[in-house]
Amino acid sequence: MKKLKVLFFGTDDISLSALEALSHLDYEIVAVVTRADSLSNRKKEIIFSPVKQFAIEKGYKIFQPIKLKDEAEEILKTNPDLILTCSYGKIIPELILNYPQYKCINIHPSLLPKYRGASPIQAAIMNNDSVTGISFIYMTKDLDNGPILCQETINCDKGETTFSLKEKIKKLIALMMQKYFTSFFSKKVKYQIQDESKVSYVGMINHKDEQINWNKDAKTISGLVRALYDKPIAYTMLNNNIVKVYEVQITSEKSNAESGTIIAVDKTGISVATTDYIIKLIIVQLAGKKPMRVKDLINGNHIFKINSRFSSNN
Repeated sequence: MKKLKVLFFGTDDISLSALEALSHLDYEIVAVVTRADSLSNRKKEIIFSPVKQFAIEKGYKIFQPIKLKDEAEEILKTNPDLILTCSYGKIIPELILNYPQYKCINIHPSLLPKYRGASPIQAAIMNNDSVTGISFIYMTKDLDNGPILCQETINCDKGETTFSLKEKIKKLIALMMQKYFTSFFSKKVKYQIQDESKVSYVGMINHKDEQINWNKDAKTISGLVRALYDKPIAYTMLNNNIVKVYEVQITSEKSNAESGTIIAVDKTGISVATTDYIIKLIIVQLAGKKPMRVKDLINGNHIFKINSRFSSNN
């Protein structure tokens, strides 16, 4: 019996978890479509996406179109029975979406219809959600609005970061692929239409979004810092110096000082006033330097003086 053919679209390490899981199932992966290679800023070396690197190792056919529409016909010559996408990063044209017999399925890291869009993982952390999850959906021409085939939840820990949550997501994707993927080839696939009254959207995170607004409460600031770890990293400004903030800790103390004011500097961290509780900066990075714990940074000369004030992004 001939194996059913699957065409895969993906790019990053989350995509890779789906492709690796697919490679262990009894299907023919006819090709992998991934983003164009990137260039290292420092060494000017060409960097392959995690998905491309794995595809090379496995000997899969690889497409890296600049414009999908221009190569759609060539890609569809692989004659897939089903298309699976995960964190590909580009809009897939309807010509491709409508081709396979068993449709096009996307893996989205949120509990849809919550957090449709580009940054659902970061949004869950920023908003201090206690639960998030993964949705497998049929793709349509509209953004993340297709019928839901299956969903599973993930608990977010108190100090969860985007980095740690991604690790949980990768593991759950692999488990869900094993659990559900074969059922997507059934003629009686069960699905649920998304509730449009519960839709929320999240866009791309831009540089302005990365700056800490000290006119917020400590929980919101902590959420931003954790959401932007391990990249692109939240930052703040102190006397025209960019200070990247890798880790913070909310205290139980309050201050009457203006938000953003440095209250204390010691081995436990840089204590800063917010609109409610004092927050401590634990790991920071100055321009041209490596990230450092404050307890190591304050042994030498530093810019963090009591009563100086971080500027906000508004």
